[in-house]
Amino acid sequence: MAAEAVNIILDPRSPRQLGEEGLLVFWRDGREPGLREGLACILSMCPHPGCACQLVYVDGFVIDGQASAVYWDQEGVHLERSGDNPGRVTLEEKMIAIVDPDSGETKAHPDLPDASDPALVDWLTSEMNEELLEVLHRYRARAKGYPPEGPSKNIDLDAVEEHHLAAVDDLLDGTRSDEYVIGDRRYWAGMFLCPTPWCDCHEARIVFFDDEAESGDAVGSVLLDLGGPSGYKIEEMAAECAPKKLLEDLWALFEQRHDVGRYLRHREAQMKGVGDTLWRRISEQVPAAPKVGRNDPCPCGSGRKYKRCCLGKGAVPPVAGSSPGSE
Repeated sequence: MAAEAVNIILDPRSPRQLGEEGLLVFWRDGREPGLREGLACILSMCPHPGCACQLVYVDGFVIDGQASAVYWDQEGVHLERSGDNPGRVTLEEKMIAIVDPDSGETKAHPDLPDASDPALVDWLTSEMNEELLEVLHRYRARAKGYPPEGPSKNIDLDAVEEHHLAAVDDLLDGTRSDEYVIGDRRYWAGMFLCPTPWCDCHEARIVFFDDEAESGDAVGSVLLDLGGPSGYKIEEMAAECAPKKLLEDLWALFEQRHDVGRYLRHREAQMKGVGDTLWRRISEQVPAAPKVGRNDPCPCGSGRKYKRCCLGKGAVPPVAGSSPGSE
């Protein structure tokens, strides 16, 4: 339970209220017209960083739309009522589930099969999208003492310059592993985006991998253009080491989980922010260009003397064939 009291002021008109302190509330229409019902969820997990356990435990409590607040403290979970019947009541637990924040897999606690209403586990399962999984991921990071998501401190500059698109988890530490389960196999999606600040290509490639494949080869990839009016456009869908139907199924799950255009443009902005820092670091490593004499050949490559070409026209131009960020 929480070391200190945590509360959420309820808003039944909202589809969900996702607190960062381990108290979540989901809302839907109740059985009677005009009434709403809610599922208040309390998060907990093993706090030991060295333990391999990565699952989040979710205790569920049913609430109604007439309540004004939910409180969680050492004594339990309480519902605050206002209006005609003011006061506080302690709620009875109706669900004990386990959730994998990477894949979104949601199950009743296997050791307590009779402690969960299956309909509530199904409700929680239906809520699993990018927004909720990221909340669960951040909760797990805080509980385990993992560092929060942020720019990596150990970036391979040569690798970044070598390829047009860079992997998100190469430039950002602490990102959630985006995983999908089909049948008895687990797959994960690698996201590759352009980190070059001055490039406006807006390309993204999503590559799917089989977690159990020993070769490390990809199932396939989807190349996207993020610059279109609809948020994204598929340029290419290429199966590699698996049937195209599997790639199509994984992409359908990716679209179901993410608001693809918004999500990838957000990641793209993060990557370009890191890229801007990288290019400044690279430029600082490049020695300053030697001073050009009036009678020296002009650096623009025209073959004329500097005084009869670019002198007095502003900054000394780069040598022909050079590009921003080149060494």
